[in-house]
Amino acid sequence: MEFDHEAGDLLRVNYSENLVTLVKDGRAIGELGFPVDDKIQKIIERAKKFYKEGVCLKQIANFYNSMSSQIVDCQKPMMIEKASLFDQKIQNPYLTSEPDMRNMDGKKHITWKNPIDIEEYTKTIREMANELIRENRKLKKVHGDVIREVNLLMNIDLLRNEALWKDKANTIKVMVEQETKSRPPNNCKLWLIEINNQIYKSLEY
Repeated sequence: MEFDHEAGDLLRVNYSENLVTLVKDGRAIGELGFPVDDKIQKIIERAKKFYKEGVCLKQIANFYNSMSSQIVDCQKPMMIEKASLFDQKIQNPYLTSEPDMRNMDGKKHITWKNPIDIEEYTKTIREMANELIRENRKLKKVHGDVIREVNLLMNIDLLRNEALWKDKANTIKVMVEQETKSRPPNNCKLWLIEINNQIYKSLEY
């Protein structure tokens, strides 16, 4: 893995094309019915493990690099704690043994020699990434639902249907409170300001 600090800690996952060739050729030889020497078979099995984890790490890297753009701006502080833990784990993959870590040309390089270590690391960060994805989807859905309710306020005549307007506004309040009650107030501040601004626009309209 490579972290490019100059590009904003962009994460890249690299593995040799020879690794892919070895796995494919080993599979092809086996399918053709040719015997494979035990020593070579062990090397192929080891390569398969590295290749599998490499593919998985590339998928996680794609999420890591695009994570910020997938979160609603005003909800980013609400995601900051889990996102920070994920970032720390990504950049500090210490498990049963330490991988080879070095800095070159403003980039941090991490290399694994033990397939068990990279498998454990990949499992951990995949679980953390999935949790982040679930949390973000939930927050985005709530945000979308709240905005839709706010837009409905614009179709209610406040002078003629004050009770209905207040009832709809209270529904929005309950939705927001359910999502913010278990979170630090400061982390929710930006989102609350955004919702209040939208309600104000509706009231003004």
